[in-house]
Amino acid sequence: MQRLVGVLLAGGASSRFGANKLAALVDGSPIGVRAARTLAAVMHEIIVVVPPDRTSTQALFEGEFPVSVCPDAHAGIGHSIAHGVRQTSAADGWLIALADMPLIEIDLDEAKEAIEADPRVVRAEVGRRWPSGLSIEVVERFGVAWVDRGQGWQHLAVDGVVVGAGDPGPVAPRIRSTPQQDRAVEAALQFVDALADPLRAGMVI
Repeated sequence: MQRLVGVLLAGGASSRFGANKLAALVDGSPIGVRAARTLAAVMHEIIVVVPPDRTSTQALFEGEFPVSVCPDAHAGIGHSIAHGVRQTSAADGWLIALADMPLIEIDLDEAKEAIEADPRVVRAEVGRRWPSGLSIEVVERFGVAWVDRGQGWQHLAVDGVVVGAGDPGPVAPRIRSTPQQDRAVEAALQFVDALADPLRAGMVI
């Protein structure tokens, strides 16, 4: 099995924040520690790279995570990355993450299920975008005609799923039916969907 190491970069000076932002609390945990714990949950091991003059930052992680001091961290982020990789050179691969960007803790399957619960969504793909984001791709479902089965107007997609309700307006394609005419409604939806937009406007079936 490959040995994958997470390299957490904790070398920022927090100059715009006005204090050590890695120590700021999010849900009771310091931001930096929260990022480290989330990274550790998906990697075989992690190492936290810190600058030599940030003892408060070192103290956040020591005792829970391996910490390595990068002497030239202030020369740029590339030096910190190279340092972390050198310290774990036996690894098969590395994931670089930032300590001031806590990784999102989210169940991808749960997120996918929640998105697909929306009738306007045919299907969704949810994935991680490291170090701290999500990628979400959605195939939308669009209404093609308004249908009145005697209980008010509903906006239906070509597969018969209701994507809205209300007033269709004067130019929307409309279909009047009864609850017993579902097969006919299905055929009408497919017919309307196949038409060019100008032909749909104001159509009543």
